[in-house]
Amino acid sequence: MRVVIVGGGAVAEAFACQIEAASKTAAPSLRLVQRWTRRTHTPEDLASADFYILAVSDGATAEVSESLPFPDGSVVAHTAGGVELAALSPRITHRAVIYPLQTFSQGRVVADFRRVPLFVEGATEKALETVRTVAAALSDNVAEMSSRQRVRLHLAAVFASNFPVAMLSLAEELAAEAGVPFETMKPLVAETFSKTLAAPSPRAAQTGPAKRGDEATQRKHIEILESAGREKPSLAARNQNLAELYRNISEEIWRISKKN
Repeated sequence: MRVVIVGGGAVAEAFACQIEAASKTAAPSLRLVQRWTRRTHTPEDLASADFYILAVSDGATAEVSESLPFPDGSVVAHTAGGVELAALSPRITHRAVIYPLQTFSQGRVVADFRRVPLFVEGATEKALETVRTVAAALSDNVAEMSSRQRVRLHLAAVFASNFPVAMLSLAEELAAEAGVPFETMKPLVAETFSKTLAAPSPRAAQTGPAKRGDEATQRKHIEILESAGREKPSLAARNQNLAELYRNISEEIWRISKKN
């Protein structure tokens, strides 16, 4: 099966690497024939293929699918978790989705792509059968999922992946203000994620003043944020936001910790 990947970002890179690896071992009939990007090609340069993977930004999915001359009969799949199948151009008969539940960064290889969950969807029987075949060649964890389910899963993925990284960035800033490099916090971060992944539920790994209902410590933390903002005007807006964020997250931790 001839495959073309449209896109030059981290997701496109990850799929390209995995397809090339699979073509040498588990799926010799799978062949990557082109990496198409706007920087290196024109629409007229689009290679003929059986299966096209649109690994572009969420907002560009509809426009790119409408602008490229995909051959009649080919299957075109986008990779976006937060974009419905219907976003693909209606002129494409065999529309599909192949969504990897993983975080990708350019230049960084996912340790074991075969463990990455791939969620697929197809507008026609041919589209679904083709996307399932490609997904199974790349991963041992493939499941069919509707657009409605996938968009909600993508929301959960933002909470699981994007938000924790933002929290660590804020922790780095606050630690630096205390004269402590982020390197010092890495053992804490490593143990936090290690025990969370080992626990039957993330709730079982939760610790801290909010879980204990330690209001005195929480008030002290909020006062530190608010007083720093008063003392240093350049931090006022940020620290006001952080104080509100601290309150809201602490309330959620208390609510979650009370669940049976």
